[in-house]
Amino acid sequence: MYPVTIRDRILAHLYRYRRYSTDTYEGSPIEITQEGIGNAIGISRSHACVALTRMIESGEVEIFNSTVKGSRRMVKRKLYHITELGKKQYLKRADELRTVGIDLENLGKDINECSFDDISRLSKDRFDDIGCLLVLRTEVCRNDVDPDLPLVGFKSDGSLNIKAKVRESMFRGSSDDDIRRWHSKAADWCMDRGRPNEERIYHLILSGRDWEAVNLIRKDRFRLMDIDDTELSGAVSILARRHGDKDILAIGARMALNNGLLDDAESLSGTISSTDPMLGRRLMSEVLVRKGDLDRALELARTSCGNEPDSGITLGLCLLRKNLPEEASKCLGNARIRMVESGCLYRMDELLLYEATAEVKLHHMDSAVELIRTGLSVSRNKRLKDGLSELERSISEHGVVLQGVDI
Repeated sequence: MYPVTIRDRILAHLYRYRRYSTDTYEGSPIEITQEGIGNAIGISRSHACVALTRMIESGEVEIFNSTVKGSRRMVKRKLYHITELGKKQYLKRADELRTVGIDLENLGKDINECSFDDISRLSKDRFDDIGCLLVLRTEVCRNDVDPDLPLVGFKSDGSLNIKAKVRESMFRGSSDDDIRRWHSKAADWCMDRGRPNEERIYHLILSGRDWEAVNLIRKDRFRLMDIDDTELSGAVSILARRHGDKDILAIGARMALNNGLLDDAESLSGTISSTDPMLGRRLMSEVLVRKGDLDRALELARTSCGNEPDSGITLGLCLLRKNLPEEASKCLGNARIRMVESGCLYRMDELLLYEATAEVKLHHMDSAVELIRTGLSVSRNKRLKDGLSELERSISEHGVVLQGVDI
Protein backbone atom coordinates (compact mmCIF):
# COMPACT_ATOMS: atom_id res chain seq x y z
CA MET A 1 0.00 0.00 0.00
CA TYR A 2 2.84 2.38 0.91
CA PRO A 3 5.91 1.08 -0.91
CA VAL A 4 9.21 2.54 0.27
CA THR A 5 10.78 4.27 -2.73
CA ILE A 6 14.38 5.23 -3.56
CA ARG A 7 13.35 8.84 -2.89
CA ASP A 8 12.15 7.84 0.59
CA ARG A 9 15.46 6.14 1.33
CA ILE A 10 17.52 9.09 0.12
CA LEU A 11 15.44 11.52 2.21
CA ALA A 12 15.86 9.28 5.28
CA HIS A 13 19.60 9.04 4.69
CA LEU A 14 20.17 12.76 4.12
CA TYR A 15 17.93 13.68 7.06
CA ARG A 16 20.46 12.01 9.34
CA TYR A 17 23.11 14.45 7.99
CA ARG A 18 20.85 17.52 8.10
CA ARG A 19 23.07 19.32 10.63
CA TYR A 20 25.96 19.55 8.18
CA SER A 21 25.91 23.07 6.81
CA THR A 22 26.29 23.93 3.13
CA ASP A 23 28.78 26.54 4.37
CA THR A 24 31.16 23.69 5.28
CA TYR A 25 34.05 23.68 2.83
CA GLU A 26 36.34 21.10 4.41
CA GLY A 27 36.05 17.64 5.95
CA SER A 28 32.49 16.73 4.99
CA PRO A 29 31.45 13.06 5.34
CA ILE A 30 31.75 10.80 2.30
CA GLU A 31 28.25 9.48 3.14
CA ILE A 32 26.68 12.54 1.49
CA THR A 33 28.58 12.23 -1.78
CA GLN A 34 26.87 10.54 -4.72
CA GLU A 35 28.73 7.28 -4.12
CA GLY A 36 28.19 7.47 -0.36
CA ILE A 37 24.44 7.85 -0.79
CA GLY A 38 24.31 5.00 -3.29
CA ASN A 39 26.35 2.70 -1.02
CA ALA A 40 24.22 3.53 2.01
CA ILE A 41 20.89 2.66 0.42
CA GLY A 42 22.11 -0.15 -1.81
CA ILE A 43 21.93 1.35 -5.30
CA SER A 44 24.57 2.12 -7.90
CA ARG A 45 26.20 5.52 -8.17
CA SER A 46 24.53 6.14 -11.54
CA HIS A 47 21.12 5.26 -10.10
CA ALA A 48 21.77 7.63 -7.19
CA CYS A 49 22.72 10.38 -9.67
CA VAL A 50 19.40 10.06 -11.54
CA ALA A 51 17.35 10.09 -8.32
CA LEU A 52 19.28 13.02 -6.82
CA THR A 53 18.90 15.08 -10.01
CA ARG A 54 15.10 14.72 -9.78
CA MET A 55 15.14 15.67 -6.11
CA ILE A 56 17.26 18.75 -6.84
CA GLU A 57 14.70 19.76 -9.49
CA SER A 58 11.87 19.30 -6.97
CA GLY A 59 13.71 21.43 -4.39
CA GLU A 60 14.14 18.64 -1.80
CA VAL A 61 17.94 18.47 -2.15
CA GLU A 62 20.64 21.05 -2.83
CA ILE A 63 24.30 20.77 -3.84
CA PHE A 64 27.35 22.23 -2.15
CA ASN A 65 31.11 21.73 -2.63
CA SER A 66 33.56 20.60 0.02
CA THR A 67 36.57 18.38 0.58
CA VAL A 68 35.78 14.93 1.97
CA LYS A 69 37.01 13.77 5.37
CA GLY A 70 39.68 11.05 5.09
CA SER A 71 40.15 11.46 1.34
CA ARG A 72 43.68 11.36 -0.05
CA ARG A 73 42.74 13.95 -2.67
CA MET A 74 42.15 17.30 -0.97
CA VAL A 75 39.96 18.64 -3.76
CA LYS A 76 36.40 19.82 -3.40
CA ARG A 77 33.68 17.41 -4.43
CA LYS A 78 29.97 17.69 -5.06
CA LEU A 79 27.94 16.89 -1.92
CA TYR A 80 24.21 16.78 -1.23
CA HIS A 81 22.16 18.39 1.53
CA ILE A 82 18.48 18.07 2.42
CA THR A 83 16.58 21.37 2.14
CA GLU A 84 13.83 22.68 4.42
CA LEU A 85 11.30 21.42 1.87
CA GLY A 86 13.04 18.05 1.85
CA LYS A 87 12.84 17.86 5.67
CA LYS A 88 9.10 18.59 5.59
CA GLN A 89 8.56 15.98 2.87
CA TYR A 90 10.58 13.44 4.85
CA LEU A 91 8.62 14.01 8.09
CA LYS A 92 5.30 13.83 6.23
CA ARG A 93 6.33 10.62 4.48
CA ALA A 94 7.64 9.12 7.74
CA ASP A 95 4.21 9.73 9.36
CA GLU A 96 2.43 8.06 6.43
CA LEU A 97 4.64 4.99 6.56
CA ARG A 98 4.43 4.75 10.36
CA THR A 99 0.67 4.12 10.06
CA VAL A 100 1.44 0.86 8.22
CA GLY A 101 4.25 -0.22 10.54
CA ILE A 102 7.25 1.06 8.55
CA ASP A 103 9.83 3.15 10.39
CA LEU A 104 11.39 5.30 7.68
CA GLU A 105 13.96 6.79 10.07
CA ASN A 106 15.43 3.37 10.76
CA LEU A 107 15.61 2.53 7.05
CA GLY A 108 18.37 5.12 6.83
CA LYS A 109 20.47 3.44 9.49
CA ASP A 110 23.64 1.58 8.62
CA ILE A 111 24.42 -1.83 10.13
CA ASN A 112 27.87 -0.63 11.21
CA GLU A 113 26.25 1.88 13.58
CA CYS A 114 23.86 -0.64 15.16
CA SER A 115 24.06 -2.85 18.23
CA PHE A 116 22.97 -6.49 18.11
CA ASP A 117 19.60 -5.53 19.62
CA ASP A 118 19.16 -2.78 16.99
CA ILE A 119 19.89 -5.22 14.17
CA SER A 120 17.47 -7.82 15.58
CA ARG A 121 14.73 -5.20 15.97
CA LEU A 122 15.19 -3.37 12.69
CA SER A 123 15.78 -6.37 10.43
CA LYS A 124 12.62 -8.16 11.68
CA ASP A 125 11.96 -11.14 9.37
CA ARG A 126 15.15 -10.44 7.38
CA PHE A 127 17.51 -11.22 10.30
CA ASP A 128 18.60 -14.56 8.77
CA ASP A 129 19.26 -12.88 5.41
CA ILE A 130 21.71 -10.53 7.13
CA GLY A 131 23.18 -13.51 8.99
CA CYS A 132 23.73 -15.28 5.67
CA LEU A 133 25.86 -12.37 4.47
CA LEU A 134 27.90 -12.49 7.69
CA VAL A 135 29.01 -16.12 7.27
CA LEU A 136 29.83 -15.94 3.54
CA ARG A 137 33.57 -16.10 2.84
CA THR A 138 33.25 -15.24 -0.84
CA GLU A 139 33.02 -11.69 -2.16
CA VAL A 140 29.52 -10.18 -2.00
CA CYS A 141 28.66 -7.29 -4.32
CA ARG A 142 25.70 -4.94 -4.54
CA ASN A 143 24.07 -6.96 -7.33
CA ASP A 144 24.20 -10.10 -5.17
CA VAL A 145 21.95 -8.60 -2.49
CA ASP A 146 18.22 -7.85 -2.46
CA PRO A 147 17.99 -4.03 -2.64
CA ASP A 148 15.17 -4.12 -0.06
CA LEU A 149 17.38 -5.77 2.58
CA PRO A 150 17.51 -3.25 5.45
CA LEU A 151 20.63 -1.84 7.12
CA VAL A 152 23.17 -3.32 4.69
CA GLY A 153 25.47 -0.93 2.84
CA PHE A 154 28.34 -1.15 0.36
CA LYS A 155 31.82 0.30 -0.10
CA SER A 156 32.74 2.59 -2.98
CA ASP A 157 33.92 -0.41 -5.02
CA GLY A 158 30.49 -2.06 -4.67
CA SER A 159 31.55 -4.71 -2.14
CA LEU A 160 29.60 -5.47 1.05
CA ASN A 161 30.44 -3.20 3.98
CA ILE A 162 30.02 -4.96 7.34
CA LYS A 163 32.73 -4.24 9.91
CA ALA A 164 34.45 -6.97 11.94
CA LYS A 165 33.05 -5.65 15.25
CA VAL A 166 29.50 -6.00 13.91
CA ARG A 167 30.17 -9.58 12.79
CA GLU A 168 31.59 -10.41 16.22
CA SER A 169 28.58 -8.85 17.94
CA MET A 170 26.17 -10.82 15.75
CA PHE A 171 27.93 -14.13 16.43
CA ARG A 172 28.09 -13.46 20.19
CA GLY A 173 24.41 -12.62 20.41
CA SER A 174 23.08 -15.46 18.23
CA SER A 175 22.36 -19.08 19.09
CA ASP A 176 23.94 -22.14 17.47
CA ASP A 177 20.62 -22.75 15.69
CA ASP A 178 20.69 -19.20 14.30
CA ILE A 179 24.19 -19.71 12.91
CA ARG A 180 23.26 -23.09 11.39
CA ARG A 181 20.34 -21.40 9.60
CA TRP A 182 22.69 -18.70 8.28
CA HIS A 183 25.06 -21.31 6.89
CA SER A 184 22.15 -23.19 5.30
CA LYS A 185 21.00 -19.98 3.58
CA ALA A 186 24.60 -19.30 2.53
CA ALA A 187 24.88 -22.77 0.95
CA ASP A 188 21.77 -22.10 -1.15
CA TRP A 189 22.99 -18.57 -1.93
CA CYS A 190 26.23 -20.07 -3.33
CA MET A 191 24.33 -22.54 -5.50
CA ASP A 192 21.92 -19.88 -6.85
CA ARG A 193 24.80 -17.57 -7.79
CA GLY A 194 27.16 -20.18 -9.22
CA ARG A 195 29.83 -19.81 -6.54
CA PRO A 196 32.58 -22.50 -6.36
CA ASN A 197 31.67 -25.88 -4.87
CA GLU A 198 34.14 -25.49 -2.03
CA GLU A 199 32.28 -22.46 -0.66
CA ARG A 200 28.96 -24.28 -0.81
CA ILE A 201 30.44 -27.40 0.81
CA TYR A 202 31.83 -25.33 3.69
CA HIS A 203 28.37 -23.94 4.49
CA LEU A 204 26.60 -27.27 3.99
CA ILE A 205 28.86 -28.84 6.60
CA LEU A 206 28.38 -26.05 9.13
CA SER A 207 24.60 -26.15 8.61
CA GLY A 208 24.49 -29.91 9.27
CA ARG A 209 23.42 -30.85 5.73
CA ASP A 210 25.92 -33.71 5.71
CA TRP A 211 24.65 -35.89 2.86
CA GLU A 212 24.63 -33.00 0.39
CA ALA A 213 28.18 -32.13 1.42
CA VAL A 214 29.34 -35.76 1.18
CA ASN A 215 27.96 -36.14 -2.34
CA LEU A 216 29.64 -32.93 -3.53
CA ILE A 217 32.96 -33.88 -1.93
CA ARG A 218 32.96 -37.31 -3.58
CA LYS A 219 32.28 -35.78 -7.01
CA ASP A 220 35.00 -33.13 -6.66
CA ARG A 221 37.47 -34.92 -4.38
CA PHE A 222 40.67 -34.49 -6.39
CA ARG A 223 40.25 -30.75 -6.90
CA LEU A 224 39.22 -30.21 -3.28
CA MET A 225 42.28 -32.05 -1.98
CA ASP A 226 44.48 -29.58 -3.91
CA ILE A 227 42.90 -26.43 -2.44
CA ASP A 228 44.83 -24.35 0.09
CA ASP A 229 42.01 -23.51 2.49
CA THR A 230 42.43 -24.25 6.19
CA GLU A 231 38.82 -23.31 7.04
CA LEU A 232 37.42 -25.72 4.47
CA SER A 233 39.87 -28.41 5.57
CA GLY A 234 38.80 -27.97 9.18
CA ALA A 235 35.13 -28.23 8.18
CA VAL A 236 35.73 -31.42 6.17
CA SER A 237 37.55 -32.89 9.19
CA ILE A 238 34.46 -32.19 11.30
CA LEU A 239 32.24 -33.82 8.67
CA ALA A 240 34.54 -36.85 8.40
CA ARG A 241 34.40 -37.51 12.15
CA ARG A 242 30.65 -36.93 12.25
CA HIS A 243 29.86 -39.06 9.21
CA GLY A 244 32.45 -41.82 9.58
CA ASP A 245 32.65 -42.69 5.87
CA LYS A 246 36.13 -44.06 4.97
CA ASP A 247 36.35 -42.08 1.72
CA ILE A 248 35.50 -38.80 3.46
CA LEU A 249 37.93 -39.63 6.28
CA ALA A 250 40.71 -40.17 3.72
CA ILE A 251 39.84 -36.99 1.82
CA GLY A 252 39.73 -35.05 5.10
CA ALA A 253 43.11 -36.47 6.17
CA ARG A 254 44.69 -35.57 2.82
CA MET A 255 43.26 -32.04 2.94
CA ALA A 256 44.50 -31.63 6.52
CA LEU A 257 48.00 -32.76 5.48
CA ASN A 258 48.08 -30.35 2.55
CA ASN A 259 46.91 -27.46 4.75
CA GLY A 260 49.29 -28.18 7.63
CA LEU A 261 46.56 -29.24 10.09
CA LEU A 262 48.61 -32.12 11.42
CA ASP A 263 46.51 -32.85 14.51
CA ASP A 264 43.43 -33.26 12.31
CA ALA A 265 45.38 -35.42 9.87
CA GLU A 266 46.70 -37.62 12.70
CA SER A 267 43.27 -38.05 14.26
CA LEU A 268 41.60 -38.98 10.95
CA SER A 269 44.47 -41.32 9.98
CA GLY A 270 44.06 -43.14 13.28
CA THR A 271 40.33 -43.58 12.65
CA ILE A 272 41.00 -44.94 9.15
CA SER A 273 43.48 -47.48 10.55
CA SER A 274 40.67 -49.35 12.29
CA THR A 275 39.02 -50.25 8.95
CA ASP A 276 41.90 -49.93 6.45
CA PRO A 277 45.24 -50.42 8.25
CA MET A 278 47.39 -49.99 5.12
CA LEU A 279 45.83 -46.66 4.16
CA GLY A 280 45.86 -45.47 7.77
CA ARG A 281 49.57 -46.29 8.14
CA ARG A 282 50.47 -44.52 4.90
CA LEU A 283 48.67 -41.36 5.97
CA MET A 284 50.14 -41.58 9.47
CA SER A 285 53.59 -41.95 7.95
CA GLU A 286 53.17 -38.60 6.16
CA VAL A 287 51.98 -37.00 9.38
CA LEU A 288 55.09 -38.25 11.18
CA VAL A 289 57.37 -36.98 8.39
CA ARG A 290 55.91 -33.51 8.77
CA LYS A 291 56.26 -33.72 12.54
CA GLY A 292 59.92 -34.70 12.17
CA ASP A 293 59.66 -38.29 13.46
CA LEU A 294 61.51 -39.72 10.46
CA ASP A 295 62.42 -43.15 11.85
CA ARG A 296 58.83 -44.08 12.71
CA ALA A 297 57.60 -42.53 9.45
CA LEU A 298 59.97 -44.66 7.36
CA GLU A 299 59.08 -47.80 9.29
CA LEU A 300 55.36 -47.25 8.70
CA ALA A 301 55.92 -46.37 5.02
CA ARG A 302 57.92 -49.56 4.40
CA THR A 303 55.30 -51.78 6.06
CA SER A 304 52.41 -50.18 4.16
CA CYS A 305 54.00 -49.94 0.70
CA GLY A 306 51.98 -51.61 -2.05
CA ASN A 307 51.50 -51.24 -5.79
CA GLU A 308 49.35 -48.10 -5.69
CA PRO A 309 51.14 -44.81 -6.53
CA ASP A 310 50.22 -43.22 -3.18
CA SER A 311 52.31 -45.67 -1.22
CA GLY A 312 55.29 -45.03 -3.51
CA ILE A 313 54.97 -41.28 -2.96
CA THR A 314 54.82 -41.75 0.81
CA LEU A 315 57.84 -44.05 0.89
CA GLY A 316 59.75 -41.82 -1.53
CA LEU A 317 59.13 -38.79 0.68
CA CYS A 318 60.36 -40.68 3.76
CA LEU A 319 63.51 -41.84 1.96
CA LEU A 320 64.15 -38.32 0.72
CA ARG A 321 63.81 -36.87 4.23
CA LYS A 322 66.17 -39.57 5.55
CA ASN A 323 68.69 -38.36 2.95
CA LEU A 324 68.56 -41.53 0.85
CA PRO A 325 68.13 -39.86 -2.56
CA GLU A 326 69.10 -42.87 -4.70
CA GLU A 327 66.45 -45.10 -3.10
CA ALA A 328 63.95 -42.22 -3.16
CA SER A 329 64.53 -41.55 -6.87
CA LYS A 330 64.00 -45.19 -7.78
CA CYS A 331 60.88 -45.49 -5.62
CA LEU A 332 59.36 -42.27 -6.97
CA GLY A 333 60.18 -43.15 -10.58
CA ASN A 334 58.35 -46.46 -10.22
CA ALA A 335 55.41 -44.70 -8.58
CA ARG A 336 55.27 -42.23 -11.49
CA ILE A 337 55.08 -45.10 -14.00
CA ARG A 338 52.27 -46.75 -12.03
CA MET A 339 50.42 -43.46 -11.80
CA VAL A 340 50.52 -42.89 -15.56
CA GLU A 341 49.35 -46.48 -16.13
CA SER A 342 46.45 -45.99 -13.71
CA GLY A 343 45.23 -42.89 -15.56
CA CYS A 344 44.74 -40.96 -12.29
CA LEU A 345 47.31 -38.17 -12.07
CA TYR A 346 46.28 -36.73 -8.71
CA ARG A 347 49.46 -35.87 -6.72
CA MET A 348 51.60 -36.06 -9.89
CA ASP A 349 52.93 -32.54 -9.23
CA GLU A 350 53.82 -33.51 -5.66
CA LEU A 351 55.56 -36.69 -6.86
CA LEU A 352 57.53 -34.72 -9.47
CA LEU A 353 58.64 -32.20 -6.84
CA TYR A 354 60.00 -34.98 -4.62
CA GLU A 355 61.58 -36.81 -7.56
CA ALA A 356 63.23 -33.61 -8.85
CA THR A 357 64.60 -32.94 -5.36
CA ALA A 358 66.10 -36.43 -5.27
CA GLU A 359 67.70 -35.85 -8.68
CA VAL A 360 69.23 -32.57 -7.46
CA LYS A 361 70.72 -34.39 -4.46
CA LEU A 362 72.19 -36.91 -6.93
CA HIS A 363 73.54 -34.00 -9.06
CA HIS A 364 71.34 -35.05 -12.04
CA MET A 365 70.45 -31.45 -12.84
CA ASP A 366 69.13 -31.91 -16.39
CA SER A 367 66.79 -34.65 -15.23
CA ALA A 368 65.68 -32.49 -12.31
CA VAL A 369 64.86 -29.53 -14.56
CA GLU A 370 62.82 -31.75 -16.89
CA LEU A 371 60.82 -33.09 -13.94
CA ILE A 372 60.28 -29.59 -12.55
CA ARG A 373 58.96 -28.22 -15.83
CA THR A 374 56.63 -31.17 -16.25
CA GLY A 375 55.38 -30.59 -12.72
CA LEU A 376 54.76 -26.90 -13.37
CA SER A 377 52.77 -27.75 -16.51
CA VAL A 378 50.37 -30.10 -14.69
CA SER A 379 50.08 -28.49 -11.23
CA ARG A 380 47.01 -26.63 -10.02
CA ASN A 381 48.25 -26.32 -6.46
CA LYS A 382 49.83 -22.96 -5.63
CA ARG A 383 51.94 -24.34 -2.79
CA LEU A 384 53.42 -27.09 -4.98
CA LYS A 385 53.93 -24.75 -7.93
CA ASP A 386 55.81 -22.38 -5.65
CA GLY A 387 57.95 -25.30 -4.44
CA LEU A 388 58.74 -26.38 -8.00
CA SER A 389 59.57 -22.81 -9.05
CA GLU A 390 61.81 -22.31 -6.02
CA LEU A 391 63.69 -25.52 -6.80
CA GLU A 392 64.21 -24.40 -10.39
CA ARG A 393 65.47 -21.01 -9.19
CA SER A 394 67.85 -22.71 -6.79
CA ILE A 395 69.33 -24.80 -9.61
CA SER A 396 69.71 -21.71 -11.77
CA GLU A 397 71.36 -19.63 -9.04
CA HIS A 398 73.93 -22.34 -8.38
CA GLY A 399 75.34 -21.92 -11.87
CA VAL A 400 73.58 -24.65 -13.87
CA VAL A 401 72.60 -23.37 -17.33
CA LEU A 402 68.95 -24.15 -18.07
CA GLN A 403 67.74 -24.24 -21.65
CA GLY A 404 65.42 -21.33 -22.36
CA VAL A 405 66.20 -19.53 -19.07
CA ASP A 406 68.29 -16.36 -18.87
CA ILE A 407 71.01 -16.76 -16.25
